[in-house]
Amino acid sequence: MISDTDNPMVYSVIFLKSEIYKKMKTETRFDSFNFDKEIIEALEKKGFEFCSEIQEKSIPTIMQTNKDILGLAQTGTGKTAAFGLPLIQKIQTGNRVPKAIVLAPTRELAIQVCDEMQSYTGKKRLKLMPVYGGTPITNHIKDLKAGCDIVVGTPGRVMDLIKRGALKLAEIDYFVLDEADEMLNMGFIDDIETILASANDYKRVFLYSATMPEGIKKITKKYMGEHETIEIAKKKFNSELIKQVYYKLRYSEKFDALAKIIDVEDFFYGIVFCKTRNDVDEVAQFLRKMKYEADAIHGDIAQNKREKILQKFRDQKLHILVATDVAARGIDVSNLSHVVNFSIPQELETYVHRIGRTGRAGNSGTAITFIGPKEEWVVRKLERITNNSTIERGTLPTVADLAQSNSNRIEKEVEAIMSTGAHKKFQEMTTSLIAKYGPEGAVSALLHKMLHKEEVKNPAHERMERGNFGGGRDDRGSRGGRDSRDRDSRGRNDRFGGRDDRGSRGGRDSRDRFSRDGDRRDSRDRFGGRDDRRSRDGGGKPQLSGDDMRLFIAKGTHDGYKNREVVSYIEEKAGKIRSKDVKACGAFSFVTVSKSEGEKILKAFKNEKSSNGRAVIEQAQ
Repeated sequence: MISDTDNPMVYSVIFLKSEIYKKMKTETRFDSFNFDKEIIEALEKKGFEFCSEIQEKSIPTIMQTNKDILGLAQTGTGKTAAFGLPLIQKIQTGNRVPKAIVLAPTRELAIQVCDEMQSYTGKKRLKLMPVYGGTPITNHIKDLKAGCDIVVGTPGRVMDLIKRGALKLAEIDYFVLDEADEMLNMGFIDDIETILASANDYKRVFLYSATMPEGIKKITKKYMGEHETIEIAKKKFNSELIKQVYYKLRYSEKFDALAKIIDVEDFFYGIVFCKTRNDVDEVAQFLRKMKYEADAIHGDIAQNKREKILQKFRDQKLHILVATDVAARGIDVSNLSHVVNFSIPQELETYVHRIGRTGRAGNSGTAITFIGPKEEWVVRKLERITNNSTIERGTLPTVADLAQSNSNRIEKEVEAIMSTGAHKKFQEMTTSLIAKYGPEGAVSALLHKMLHKEEVKNPAHERMERGNFGGGRDDRGSRGGRDSRDRDSRGRNDRFGGRDDRGSRGGRDSRDRFSRDGDRRDSRDRFGGRDDRRSRDGGGKPQLSGDDMRLFIAKGTHDGYKNREVVSYIEEKAGKIRSKDVKACGAFSFVTVSKSEGEKILKAFKNEKSSNGRAVIEQAQ
């Protein structure tokens, strides 16, 4: 158990929105602010009735004065509505140039803020537009030319649009900096100052931040006029009901480890946190392939779909939600049994935010963290920021553990069936089987049928029965100790209401896609270091002449880039090119050009890095 913590370093924990509003809500109703009918109807549809503290203090200041605002409040306290609702109220529709701009640190948050603000508009025809990197800038330029009322974007993409003359801030009335300290931590301070300086002098500035570092103070003094400071008291985090465990694993081992941990638990209802949207998609796909009730949320998923997924999760029709930190904000579920840190967060303090989502409302919970082989130091630091609590090193369940867990589960299920009397309708069949085979024989045969019904379909089960678990690969693509997939799948699927038909898939499953040696990887690591990726894109590597160069681009169809968009992306920085061959795949693409053009492209993109720190464009070896 973790001891009580009064450490101020832990105060920044993100509370679930439902819990925040219970503790921080005021008696002030949204309809007391004299919003337009359309906005009130939109809020009622969302179930919003009473304001949080930051909303109660921000909304009248924006609506009734000309002051700037410096808002100091934790993430998750309702800041988007605090500045978003007044902007929706005050800005008129049909503007050719934006009247407000909101800067957010990440593409996920930019999309989320834009979607959230759009949901406040109701029938008011305001046009809100998210702009962020990772998508063709030509699309943003086209949309801005068509006219826009409010822009929500990341500093990098906003800077690019300003430099190209596509985004003009001369007529901006409102300038919002959301999660300002996060943008500072990510190195955007110079970009922010440049963007602020490009706007007019009469704009109002609303700066919201969880902390007040020197960089934020500098912006406040330089770019904000008369302003009101709104500070919301931070809440303490009590983790005494949370058991913390870590596992030291290579990346390729994490997927099987996650499955084993889920399977050995009597009840698993939790969130799996990943750093990037690509990791979220891969983990969720793996879990679904293994017949768990799981789904994913991140910034690239449309708001209406996210809401449907979250509702299914609240109703426990989904037992596992895979998410990025930003996308998981606002999940109003207080009875999670587990939180899994599939990836260590970029900022270690975010660990506290994550694990604070379990062990709530008097329930105990478990926080599980996967670390790399050389990341033991991370555990010591996590212990320090959680008031010197103990994070135990876990041992993955063995075949015997999983078998025992399955047996215990079956006994409980039998006990439940007996208590309801549901078994009585099979009484005649039972009497017949016992008469023919005896009690032990009949029960054993039925258990064998239930637990090994896929044995004929999947020869791997026979090797598992013989204890041949290690070193090789079974017929389903298992690697290096995939020792118990038949063991427990029935119990898992009974528990989650699913079907166990993995043996009928015939051949390799998704786990072959997930074998990697470390967290720092790109698509080439994922596919075993092969340069031509023929096993994935369905085509072979083209024959190159001595004057040709083949380039690898770390963007593909998953990012919205088809062949034409890949070429446009290159031409935005390198100028017009004559491509001889273009192949857009899932997470990456290839382009064949002349050597002279290839060298020009590599030079133009030499400072462009992807999220894993590798070059966005490289020469394919």
